[in-house]
Amino acid sequence: MKKIIIALFILLFASNVLSAPTDLMTVSPSATDDTVIEATDENSRNSTISTPYNVHSHNGLIGAATLFVASSGGEFTTITAAMNAASSGDIILVAEGTYTESVTFAADDITLVSIGSMENTIITQTDADVVDFSTREGCVLDGFTISLTAADNATDDVISGASDTTDDTFNIIQDCKIIATTADVISGWNPVGTSDGNYRFIHCEFEIDQNNIATAAVDAMVFVGGNVDLIDCIIDFQSTQTGTGNLIVLSLGGGSFTANIEDCRITLDSATTTLSQNIGLVGSSSGFTVNIRDTFIHAYTTASGDAIALRAEGAGTFNLYNVILDANNSDADEEAIDVTAGDTVNAHNVSIVEGTITNNGTLTEWGIRDENQRPRNVAGMYIGTVQDNNLFDDTTTGGGTTTMYIGNGAINVTCFTQYHSYQLGDKDLETGEAVRLDNDGLLYRTTSENDPTFRGLFYKKTAWRTAFGDELIQKGYEKIDAEGKKRQKDKKKDYKYKTKKKATKNDYAYYVAVIGDSYVKETGESVFLDGAWVCDEGGSINNGDFLTTANRAGYLKKQTDGLHHTYTAGKMRQDIIFDIDGINKTAYMDIY
Repeated sequence: MKKIIIALFILLFASNVLSAPTDLMTVSPSATDDTVIEATDENSRNSTISTPYNVHSHNGLIGAATLFVASSGGEFTTITAAMNAASSGDIILVAEGTYTESVTFAADDITLVSIGSMENTIITQTDADVVDFSTREGCVLDGFTISLTAADNATDDVISGASDTTDDTFNIIQDCKIIATTADVISGWNPVGTSDGNYRFIHCEFEIDQNNIATAAVDAMVFVGGNVDLIDCIIDFQSTQTGTGNLIVLSLGGGSFTANIEDCRITLDSATTTLSQNIGLVGSSSGFTVNIRDTFIHAYTTASGDAIALRAEGAGTFNLYNVILDANNSDADEEAIDVTAGDTVNAHNVSIVEGTITNNGTLTEWGIRDENQRPRNVAGMYIGTVQDNNLFDDTTTGGGTTTMYIGNGAINVTCFTQYHSYQLGDKDLETGEAVRLDNDGLLYRTTSENDPTFRGLFYKKTAWRTAFGDELIQKGYEKIDAEGKKRQKDKKKDYKYKTKKKATKNDYAYYVAVIGDSYVKETGESVFLDGAWVCDEGGSINNGDFLTTANRAGYLKKQTDGLHHTYTAGKMRQDIIFDIDGINKTAYMDIY
């Protein structure tokens, strides 16, 4: 978005090169390095503009109107003045500077974007609303620091809105730093709050500070009556209040809604006392759905108040995928998960650093609990502990229904892993090796990077009765059955039929794990899948990295980007520690 808008700004204001247009102009696509942009209007008037901006691509049409704000030399000197002059579909460009004003979006589909850095393009107020989306929808706020420095009233918001929810149009806030601070006793303060409408926050950082307060309940971020997405955001709520007011980082409610939280860090650090509750995230209305992926939620208090990482209340559903929960207080009665009557929590690969579970609703857990999934610090050392002897057993209290699709830290569990069976090209494959399916229909270990013929992880030989459907083997098996031969002992020794052909290793079928978990253990079997073979050819491998085949035969490595390609083998689900040879043969991954 910023790249396009910079190009538009140059076209509009480089009057020494290009005369002001009176009609729509098309910007020729793809300008990179120090390139020339060609602008052509419907009267075939051509002009060229040299631009100093590197590595930018400029595409598309100059829209209805583009307004420029700068503290000096701009068309407007305040954002509010530009907003009052704007209509639906307009773009407002804002130069670097500090703008002390309250900004309210004046129409639907307005884009407000900085053309400088986020750190140096600041909208601020001391004790009043900073940015209000009002009842508008389809608007964009891009690239600002939004700051509320000294709130003294419960209605002082840094971000607010009450947009229409009649359709699925979202207001988008992206690449912003959002700061709200108060040192006053304000009970009911919600510095980031919307009462209706759909909002999407992308790559945003929130800093909420409540300083030196005696007693005041604060919900740092409140979304009511609409859908909300939080993607790749950091939310940090710090409170030094010494009273009994409840503190919540993120509160979701107001009827039936959907919230998607992905790749986020949500933290609360407080000093509240006995009667208060300190909650990381709460969903509290009938019919809501909250989907949380690859996210860390932390609720901490230095005192004895309740610390709760996640609370479900109000007859809704939480779906958790690869989530780490941490709750901690001074008297060790913290809760990682609190499920009230009528609520449902579905937990997939959830790790708990600290905290117990209270379940008075419905709680279901899928996944693996073992030491390899414990969170690590930057030095690669394990931190905290994972409750890995059945996550929801003796740590769970309450009268709800708890279901566990999980065993213990030894991984003797029924995993979600699906197989296909093939015959071998390479006869010496080992369990856990990455294999490819060749055009001859046989399995071979992978030997080159980014191989799109990757089929899965080699597992073991199939049971003879179900071997691949080879007609010769099936008839031979029936003959041995009829003669009462011992099947396992005499497979090769006595295996002959009309063709007089002896059974060879290649006549049997072999399992390949093609989707699901890379850990499978079957009681009584001498061979089991104990993880994928990975190497350091692509560098370090961490939880969440995509994997692809390596040049090292039979191994996977870290993929160079985060996109899902035809050659993507799967996603890593733990931080990898390599041995002295730069390999690990027990890596836990999702096979794609």
